[in-house]
Parts: sequence; structure tokens; C-alpha cells
Amino acid sequence: MAISLGADPRTRTTTLAGGAVLLMLSALALNRPDSNPAPPTPEAIVAECRQLYGELNPTFRGLPAQRFEVTKGDELLRVYVSDVDDWINVCRSGPTGVDAAAGTRMSDGPDDQLRLFDSSASMLRANLLLGHVPAGATTIEARLTTGQVVTGDHDGDVFAIWSPDAPVAGAQVTATGPAGTTLTATAP
Repeated sequence: MAISLGADPRTRTTTLAGGAVLLMLSALALNRPDSNPAPPTPEAIVAECRQLYGELNPTFRGLPAQRFEVTKGDELLRVYVSDVDDWINVCRSGPTGVDAAAGTRMSDGPDDQLRLFDSSASMLRANLLLGHVPAGATTIEARLTTGQVVTGDHDGDVFAIWSPDAPVAGAQVTATGPAGTTLTATAP
């Protein structure tokens, strides 16, 4: 805004007041609920994931512990486990916050076997496989029906194979151990 020193003082006052009103309106527009809010903090996302877990599983006894995270582009998948409830839960978030949460019962079986947990239609639609990785496994990956190979993430106990852009139904899942031994399973 340019103000001439030789201008009438009433004009200067009006111009300054008008500029202040514009600044205030701009500030209000930036803070409107429907304007672009600041991205949520990681702490806020974790709190929302835990809240959703409680809402989806009101009868569960334990709070889930976060095991690991998987990043694909600007999306993040957090993997939680409640050992007392034998439940694995995932919470997906993006730049605007949490956009999906789901879970399934963890199936029992020997620690030296590769096991896929419930691969229900909702998990397959999310292009997500969850399961148990054998003790000592170094890698877990899936060869999709498209031929693409997706490396999964694990914490030495549970794994997640997430392929946001390609279906995981019918994938051949392989866990490789330290001596090069492999175990396989096929997703439904």
C-alpha cells in the first residue's frame, strides 16, 4: 500500500483503516474451519488412531502397542498389536489426518510358520496383508498377480505387506530366514 506524504490526512487515515480491515479479514479467512487447516501433528494422529481402536473394539481389555510404521508416498500405515486380545490393528493416515482403521484377530500357530491373518474382503480392498512372520526371518515380500514384488515390513513377529496401488489378492508371500530358507503362503 503506498501513501503519499502530501495527501490529505483523512485519505491517509481511511487508507490505513481499510488496509487494517483487509488484514483482519485475511487472518479470519485463514482460521475458518473450512479453510486449509494445518496438518495434524504425529501425536494427534496417534491419539486419533487409539481413539478409533477403542471405538471399534469397545470390549477389548488391552491397549494396543504400536509395533512399526510403513510409509508409501505421503501415506503412513501404523501397525498396532494388543497381545491380551490377540488383535492386530492398522491405522492409515495422510496429509490431512487419519483416513482409515481396521483390524483382525491374530491366528495361533507355531512360531516357525508363516501365517496370514484374516484376509477378509476389507483388508484385500485396502491392498493389505497382515500376518505372523517366522522367528528369525530377515525379509518378507509378496509377488503380486501383476508380477510386481512388494517388500513388507515386520518387527520379527508380525508383518504388514501394503500395496496402495496394486491388489494383493492371490499374492505369493515369501519369508526368508537368515540361512536363506524360505516359507511361502498364498493370499486368498
